[in-house]
Amino acid sequence: MSRNSPRAVPDSLAVLELRPTSRLGALARALAAVVTREVLEAVAEEDPRIRGAHLRVFATLEDGPRRASEIAERLGTTKQTIAPVIDELVSWGYLERTLDPADRRAKPLDFTDGGRRIARTALTAAESLDRDWESVLGKEELEVCRAALWRLLESRRRRRP
Repeated sequence: MSRNSPRAVPDSLAVLELRPTSRLGALARALAAVVTREVLEAVAEEDPRIRGAHLRVFATLEDGPRRASEIAERLGTTKQTIAPVIDELVSWGYLERTLDPADRRAKPLDFTDGGRRIARTALTAAESLDRDWESVLGKEELEVCRAALWRLLESRRRRRP
């Protein structure tokens, strides 16, 4: 494909090797991949079937039961997309459908004891990574990084309609 072709991708968009000067998005994706990999490694000791999608569902339930539609919304996807993941977690005994006294049709999802155990294992692994990074950067620099990433995320959220 020629460089002048409308379908050509500029060389600067291809991330072949990460460097300290790589685009922030590429570095953020690589860091997120490290977190996911290491958390999944810890959780795999309890259940090797758990994937990143399962962990994302767990994260949406950290502050209490939610309907599948709320889980999907929090994850930026559709109920149809997330339903198979939820069904797996229910069938494996990690989530249960509960009754909503305010709406008899609704079936909020919540952790079972086994689900709480997996979620705690994942959280412990994530907290361990934070401690490791604090030992590398120091507490102040880690907080600066966290605050800077938060400001960048918030700047994009404010631009959305």
